[in-house]
Amino acid sequence: PQVILFRLLETLGLPSETTLHDIRWGSVYEGDFYWDFEISGNVPFEHLKGGMAGAVGYRQPPMYFAKGGSTISGQCKKGTFIWSRAHYEGVEAHLHIGTGRAVELPTEEFQRRLSATTETWPLMNAKLDGVSKDDLMAGHQSNHISIAYVPADKLGFIVNAFVCMAITQGFQVKLAGNVRI
Repeated sequence: PQVILFRLLETLGLPSETTLHDIRWGSVYEGDFYWDFEISGNVPFEHLKGGMAGAVGYRQPPMYFAKGGSTISGQCKKGTFIWSRAHYEGVEAHLHIGTGRAVELPTEEFQRRLSATTETWPLMNAKLDGVSKDDLMAGHQSNHISIAYVPADKLGFIVNAFVCMAITQGFQVKLAGNVRI
């Protein structure tokens, strides 16, 4: 799915950087639930608050990467995005597609969440459109979520095109939350 989405965005001249986040956890802040998505060690500068200037480098945690390696960390920037999660059921490839928005929580709250996960990895705080915590955890059989930032005025078109491309590649596509085509 990441390759399909990358090629679609690149062909249309839109920012084409994609990420594969781990769905870590989430919690309520001032009455709203926000997901905490992490990437195990790298992120496109275009996804970070402040771009390259917002990036911080660390040694990968030995617990995960015993032989070393580097990580680029930071707070992901706010903005609208398209997301997808792929899994197999037998020999059939399934793809769930939805939309959401990344948010920039206040520094203290962001740091609290970052400290509760793997601090050296990039963190995105997000809300998914029409998909509750229970929906995401019970209805989607993957612990990863692919994300690409898309301008809000182009989001509907990109969702439609992505669905069409995924179907032509043999995916069984399911729309998640408030997404309509």
